[in-house]
Order: sequence, then structure tokens, then C-alpha cells
Amino acid sequence: MQLSRHLLVRFVLIAAMFAGILLSFKLWLTDRYYPHVPVWDDLPHVPKPFDSLIVAAMLFFLMASAVLVRERWPVWAFLGTLVAWCMWDQSRWQPWVYQYAFMMLAISSFPDDDADGTETALNICRLILVATYTWSGLQKINACFATDTYPWLMEPVVKALPASMKWIVPKEGWHAAWTEFAIGVSLLVWPLRLVAVPMVVAMHLLILFCLWGQDWWNTVVWPWNLAMIALNLILYVNTRDVKPWQIVLPRNSLRIFGLLFFADVKPAPLQPATTDVSKPSAVTETKPAPPPSPRVGQLAWDRGFLLGLVVLILFGVMPFFDWHGLWDSYLSAALYSGNTMHCRIIVTDDVLDRLPAKVRLKHTKINYVDINDWSFTELNVPTYPARRVFRKIALSLGSPEEVMLLVEERPDWDTPPNKRKVTRENLGKR
Repeated sequence: MQLSRHLLVRFVLIAAMFAGILLSFKLWLTDRYYPHVPVWDDLPHVPKPFDSLIVAAMLFFLMASAVLVRERWPVWAFLGTLVAWCMWDQSRWQPWVYQYAFMMLAISSFPDDDADGTETALNICRLILVATYTWSGLQKINACFATDTYPWLMEPVVKALPASMKWIVPKEGWHAAWTEFAIGVSLLVWPLRLVAVPMVVAMHLLILFCLWGQDWWNTVVWPWNLAMIALNLILYVNTRDVKPWQIVLPRNSLRIFGLLFFADVKPAPLQPATTDVSKPSAVTETKPAPPPSPRVGQLAWDRGFLLGLVVLILFGVMPFFDWHGLWDSYLSAALYSGNTMHCRIIVTDDVLDRLPAKVRLKHTKINYVDINDWSFTELNVPTYPARRVFRKIALSLGSPEEVMLLVEERPDWDTPPNKRKVTRENLGKR
């Protein structure tokens, strides 16, 4: 069997998702200490061992997707289970889960023998990568990333450099942000892809080295970095014929635009009958009418157009609204960007006494509960940076009289780390 780009992308996504779930296994279970944050409080509790059965079903569907390469139902079954299970805990809305899910949806939306459909799926995946790098670079253009997050991340590189060069790397945070943005834009254009693809491979290898050098930090994103290298090589190498508008615009967009503004979309008139006088019998022949042009409604309800439009909105447009507090940072490619919200939870002695001994000993300092460290240690993922999540976690620890929630707001682009605004949440108000 010849492995097409379409199948290679499918295999990479399945392997990366499988590895991500295994590396964050407790994230997907009910039986844990870290609080759950369901989308609706009225969702029923899923007790042990049913949580393990759900995770086992997800892993089974992933394995079936890898084995039954011509079938699409295992991928759909996995995605349906994933989406439903994520409703029980918003901490599962990690950036890598979000990205893999939509790329798997695109790849599974068209059968392998549909050449036009598979190319549409690949272009949707290309758009997701372009949007991820572009917005991730823009998210990093801020003082907190340049002066705090970036120097911390680059510490292993600095240690490996000779003394005469150690001062250079920590000062390159602003350039790093703009470089990632430029990589995202360059992936759209063929000549620039020749430079962008090697740069993106080098960037992810550098990130892996830095995470390894930071005491094996955040291992759940290691498969993501490897997957991103593979996906860029599969989706962008030898793609001279892939145009920018084919990546950015949903399928049939130009045809819809033309029918709306430059063409008469009325049905074509019937062709008149003609008589061929050169024939002795003078038989009357009727020319067949040309096939009717597709109408705007038909094109707009095309699966490729709808899926491409949804992905363009979610990955290309909605991240802009994160800057105004109207969309989640983790759904906006805010990846080690230094500009996400953080929180501090202060609790009374009574709350401390109610915490499990393991949590109290490892993740509290006096009356301060470090939920980000708690999340990393137990779930191997960071706390989901959203105000509503912070509030639900705080209230799961105690009543509004027993818990104080302080939120470090999203900083402006020029706000230094030590000048971030901190607000106290009114937990008694819904």
C-alpha cells in the first residue's frame, strides 16, 4: 500500500493523540485529587471504573483508526467520545487536543478515493498549522515573554554556550516572537516554504532540547513537537502547486464569490432546434443543453466549504478576540506566550485541613494553594487559563468565605512581569 500524504497525516495524528493521552492519563480520569471543571454543573458524576472504560474506548478507537486505514468510522467514534468527555472537564481543552481533533476531523471527512476531498482535507490541515504559528508568534510579542518566559526556556541553551556568548540568547525574545510569526506567514507561499520548513523543524528541535534541559518539563507536549515536525514535512514539502488561497479560503469560495457578484445564476436557456440541410433526409437535430451551473446554495452546503469555513473562523479569526477577553487563550495558540492569565488561591486553615495530605504537603505554602504546580504534577498539563475555570476550582476547595481568588490579568504587550495587574474575584457573585 502506497502511503499518501492523507494517510501519513492520519497516522501522525493518531500516534500523537495516543501518546498525549497516555502522558496525561489522570487528566482523563474521574478518580483523582485535582478538581474537575465541567461545562455544566448538572452533568452527572462518572464514577470509577466507568471513567477508565471511557478512556479505554478512546484508545481502542485510536488503535482501530490506525489499523482500519480505509475506514472513517473509528475516527468519528473517537472524536465523538472525546468531545463528550471534554464536557466533563475543561482542563482537557489543551491546545494539542484542540488541534489534533480538528485535523482528525478534516482527514476523516473525505474517503481516500476522493482526490479533491483529500486535497481539501490537507489544505485545512495546512491552514491550522499556518494559523497556529502565526497567532502563536503574535501572542508572544509582549514584554512578559521577551523578558521572562523566553529567557527561562532558553536556560539550557545558555548553559551549553561558551561564556562569551551567554549574554546573546536571553535578549532575543522579541526576535523569536517575530520569527515564529514570519514562519507561519511563509508557509503560505511556495518559495518561502523552502526556508520556513527547515526553520520550523529547527525551532521544534530547539524547544525539545530546552524542555529536556528543564528537568524533562511538560513531557505531554513532546509528542506535539515531534508531530509538528512530521506534519510540516508531510504537508509542505514538494507543494509548489499549492497556492496560498487554496490553504486560506474554504473550498469553492472563489466560485461562490463569482456567482454572487460576476455571473448570472439563472438556469441556462434551452438550445433551439436546428436542421442539418447537408443531409438528404434533412433530419432535425437538437443540441444537448449544457449542464446547469451549480447554484450558490449548493456550493455553500458543500462539506469541504463548511468545514474549511469553520476552521478558518476558529483558528484564523477567533484568536483575535482572546486579546479582548472574549475567547480562550488555549484556543488561540497562546503557547508559552507569557501573556495568559494566572491565579493565586488563598485558603483558610480549615480548607487546608480538608485537602488530601499529599496535596497539602506538595502544593501548598502556608495558606496558598499552587494549582498550576498541582495540575502539572498530577495531570502533567498546566491549569487551563480561563477565569471561569479558576473560579470553579477555587469554589471546589471551599465556600466564598473560606477562599480568596486573585487573578493575574492578561498583560498588555509592554507590561513587564512584575507589573501585571492582579484583581480579586468576588466568588459570591455568579
